[in-house]
Amino acid sequence: MPFRELTDDELSALVQLDVGGEIDSLATTTLGLKEYSAQSDANLDAAYDALVEKTLAQGPAVAALHQKVKDTAAALETVGKALEGFSDLGVVVNRIQTVGDDVIEIQTKVANRKAIDDKLGGLLQRAIIPPEAIKALMRAETVNDKFVLNLRYVSKSSRLLRELGPRHPITLELLPTIHTITLLVSQKTRAFLLEKIAQLSKPKTNIAILQQNVLLKFKSVMTFLLLNNPAVAQEVKDTYVQSLSGIFHRKTKLFLAKLVRLEKPFLTAKDLVTTTRPNDRNNDPGYHFSTRGRDNIIANWTAPIVIPHVDEEKGRSHSFESLFRSMHLLLMDVIASEFMFTFEFFSDKTLYLPIFQKVVTLYSETMQTLVPSVHDHISLAFCIKLTTLIKHTMNHRRIPCLTGYCESLLVLLWTQLSAVVKANLTALSQLQRLPDKIVGPAVQPVTCKFAEFVGVLHSTLVSEVDGADPVSEHGDRLKFMEAQLTALTLEMYRVLLTFKGSERQSQLFLAANLAHVHAAWLSYDLNRSAEYVAKIESWLAQAKSALVQLLVDYYLPNFVEVITCAESKLRTIDEGAKMEASLESDLDAGDEGGLVQPDSSEHEKRRAVIDENAVLQCAEQFGQSWESRVPLACKEVVHGTDPMLATDLTSRFVMQVAIYSERLKKIISRCWLNPPCRKSMVPNRALLSMIQLVLEREGIQYTAD
Repeated sequence: MPFRELTDDELSALVQLDVGGEIDSLATTTLGLKEYSAQSDANLDAAYDALVEKTLAQGPAVAALHQKVKDTAAALETVGKALEGFSDLGVVVNRIQTVGDDVIEIQTKVANRKAIDDKLGGLLQRAIIPPEAIKALMRAETVNDKFVLNLRYVSKSSRLLRELGPRHPITLELLPTIHTITLLVSQKTRAFLLEKIAQLSKPKTNIAILQQNVLLKFKSVMTFLLLNNPAVAQEVKDTYVQSLSGIFHRKTKLFLAKLVRLEKPFLTAKDLVTTTRPNDRNNDPGYHFSTRGRDNIIANWTAPIVIPHVDEEKGRSHSFESLFRSMHLLLMDVIASEFMFTFEFFSDKTLYLPIFQKVVTLYSETMQTLVPSVHDHISLAFCIKLTTLIKHTMNHRRIPCLTGYCESLLVLLWTQLSAVVKANLTALSQLQRLPDKIVGPAVQPVTCKFAEFVGVLHSTLVSEVDGADPVSEHGDRLKFMEAQLTALTLEMYRVLLTFKGSERQSQLFLAANLAHVHAAWLSYDLNRSAEYVAKIESWLAQAKSALVQLLVDYYLPNFVEVITCAESKLRTIDEGAKMEASLESDLDAGDEGGLVQPDSSEHEKRRAVIDENAVLQCAEQFGQSWESRVPLACKEVVHGTDPMLATDLTSRFVMQVAIYSERLKKIISRCWLNPPCRKSMVPNRALLSMIQLVLEREGIQYTAD
């Protein structure tokens, strides 16, 4: 009955059909039969081994007796022939005619000896190799289960003779028979194996199923050839290698060609940190330079591979690292599978190497074509990580055939990654001025892309993978890459310094951009020991300090100058007073000591050396204007930076003002017993509360540390 396509109703009925119990029962029964079959084979082998052991005990005596019978029969046959010659002489007297009777008797003895010879000769053969097994092997038209079962007797006999040695009586007795059977069996097994190997090349053949269900089923046939006919075994090996090498090469070439068509590059050669995409997602120029979840490919690198024809039909596209993973995961699995099969079937740990020589060469040529066209630093970094995983995994499986390929691939990937970094470094060095566009408060697109670019490379390349230390794995390459990233960071800092604006605006711009880079790098958990990370942190600290000082100078003019000038003059008086007190102490040595009371005119002396009016005026102006000027400075900071940096800078600015206010209070307390500007003194608590007040007005949540 021809097959037909099932209807939807029939398919639904089949789906709903509950056959779980039947399947479980069938599986249990099948497993029981297999166990029973294995136990039966073991019992037969044990019985056969016991019979052979008994035969070996009497074998030498039987073989010696057989040899004596042979020698006796040969001697009698020689005498008989000689006497036959005499009996034919017509001239011999009647007495000699009695020789004829002797000839007949001798011929009878020879015939008897030959009969004994045949029986003794077959005795050992029948004991070692059952006659039914020999007949079955001779009559078998092809290799099947029965053939394999009978072949075991021949295999064991051959092994037995090898163990006994070439001069043993049993070996001398059975070797000719075993040799004849071996030649016949070798011809049949050769034809069978070559036929099955030829089937591997047929279209739509599942190689793995044919290997597991057919070839491994007749593994003992190949083992017999390996032990008893190495020449035929080598021919089968060579044919298998030649066939599989061609099959894998053709299929791999087709797979790689289809897979490459699914690539959708995220970045091209024109996408640099200095260029802006018109379609940047959510107006974020750093979007295409960040991982955006693409780093999951490392954690899930053993996930199912991309199936080209399925994704092509559904219109799916993939990043280069996704295709790279699928290419090499398939290569790893196929090599591992073939290694296990060839080792089990051919008992050869190196036979898989020539099979995949063409395939590995094809992969190498493909990578040499594809990698130089990849300008996505994320893809290249992930591919370096994946290559390291591949090499370690294959070495862990003790199949190190891809070690050389992985090393050459790493060189190719690192070279291309260095070229991408160099291209961005060149673009930054050629940037004379910053574009007018900003992203958020004072942050430039080039800053966003630079932060993501370096952050991705650092976090990806220096992170451990599969227990491998990246420093020991890529030591010199990592040092070279860090040097390139340091040069890129220095060039980025130079670009930020080209901002055109007032000194205060420039420092605010610099701090905002450096803070964005620093925050992005913290999200990637960058190692702060890296030179470029340390430089960013140092430049950011300098920019913050400089900006705070500029804000104080701008919003509180002459405030710092009056305070520092008064402190300098008071310091001079204090040093002179200390010297004078030291001289008086030397002159009055030996007198009764005591505390020296300060002169009541000490305050007047101090007021005389400072600009009294300037200090009092500074205190009055600060007391009258701080409530308006401090919030203005904080507001400028808040509007020019992101909330996190705004909170930091506002706190730093107000704290700095509070410090100067405290220094001013100290100057006044040293110069006046009753300061005329006591009411103008600003409490530090009031100043510090200004931080929270200003930030909350701008919608920024503040939590005091």
